[in-house]
Amino acid sequence: MRNSKRNALILAVITFVFAASSAAAQNVCTKQVDDTAVKLYIRNATAKAFTVHYVDDKCKESLSDEKIEPGRAFSGDTHNGHAFRVREDGTNKLLQAVVANPDHSTVTIGNIKNADPRQGFLETLNRVRKGRNLPPMEFDNSLNQACQWFADLMAKYDKGGHDAVEVGGNSYANMKEPEMRTKKFGYKGDGGTEATASGDYADVSLIGGDAMLGWSSSDTHFRPFLSLDDQVFKQVGFGYARSATNKDTYYTCAVFGNPDTNAGGDAQPNNEATNKEPIKTEVPAGLKFTELKFQDEAEKTGASFLKTRLQELMAQFSFENPSGQPFNIEARAYLNGKVISSEPFEDLKGSGAMEWRIAGEKGQAGTVQSGTYRAEILLNGKAVLSAQAVVK
Repeated sequence: MRNSKRNALILAVITFVFAASSAAAQNVCTKQVDDTAVKLYIRNATAKAFTVHYVDDKCKESLSDEKIEPGRAFSGDTHNGHAFRVREDGTNKLLQAVVANPDHSTVTIGNIKNADPRQGFLETLNRVRKGRNLPPMEFDNSLNQACQWFADLMAKYDKGGHDAVEVGGNSYANMKEPEMRTKKFGYKGDGGTEATASGDYADVSLIGGDAMLGWSSSDTHFRPFLSLDDQVFKQVGFGYARSATNKDTYYTCAVFGNPDTNAGGDAQPNNEATNKEPIKTEVPAGLKFTELKFQDEAEKTGASFLKTRLQELMAQFSFENPSGQPFNIEARAYLNGKVISSEPFEDLKGSGAMEWRIAGEKGQAGTVQSGTYRAEILLNGKAVLSAQAVVK
C-alpha cells in the first residue's frame, strides 16, 4: 500500500456468526456433507492470539501450534462439513466451533457490532492493536472527511480504487490522489496512506469492524493497521457509503496520517537517511541474521517499556557468519514511522551480536520519547531483520 497506489483492494467481506453454546461447540464434529472444497478463513478480532484445531468425524481434536495474532486470519483448504475448534492461546479456552460451509467461508471471532460503523471500525482497530501491544489510534476529523468524500464517490459510480479520476472522471483531477484529498480537507500533517474496499452487508452495524478486519487480515493492506514496516501512524479516518445501484453493497475507505508535531528530545526525524545510497557489500556464503530485539540500559528486553523508567533504548542484533569474509550492514531506527537514525556497521566477521543506542541518554530516566519505535537491519539496502517496541 502506497500513497500513490492506483489499484484498489476490493474485499467482499462476509461475516458468519455462530450462536452455539460452549457445550454444544465442544461436541461439534466433522460430518462431511459432500466433496465441495472450501477455502476457510477465520479472522481474529479479539485482543489475544488463538489457535485453530481440526476435529475429525470421531470428535477427536488435532492440536495445532499455529498462533493467529489479533488482526490476522487463519486460512486453510478443507471441505464442506469439516469442523474446527478455535481456542484462546495460553488458556486453551474454547472460543467458537466452526463448520466449513462454502456459503459462509469467512468467520470472524470477536466481531464488534456498532450502529455507528465509524465507531465499530475504531473499536475493532484499537482492540486488535491493544492485543499487539500497540498504542490506540484516534480519529482526525479532516481524515474522516477526506475518506467519506471518496467513499461517496466510489458509491456514486459503483467503482472502487484509489484514483478519483479513474473512479469518477477528469472533473475530479484536483482530488485525484489520497494525499491531495487529505490536504483539501485541511489535514496538517503527513497523510494519504489509504485502503479501500467494498462488500455486501445486510447488517450495517457490522460494516466498520468487518472492513477493518478485511484489511488487517489481507496480504496487502495490513501494515498501517498493525504499524508494521515503516507504516506507523497515530491518526486515522474512516468513511462508508451505500452503492447507488445495489442497496446491499457498501464502499469503505480508511486513510492514515501523522500530525505535524515537533518531536523534541534526542530522537528527531531524519528522513534524509532514506535517500542515501544503500551500504553495499559482498554477502558471505552461509550468512544468517538470527535476532533483533529492543532492550533498556539494564539489558532487559521487551516489546513495551515505561518512559518514566527508561534512561536509554537500545537495539541488539545477532548474526552467524561461518565464513571468514567480512560484510557491512546499515542499522536504521524509526519513531512513529519517521527515520530517526541510520548507523553503518562495517567489516563484521564471524558470529556474534552488536548493539546500538536508539534513543535517550544513560543516567537520565524519562528522556526517551513515548511512541512506537522500529529497528531494521539492512543488507544491501533490503531489510533482513526488524523489531518493534512501544514506549508508554
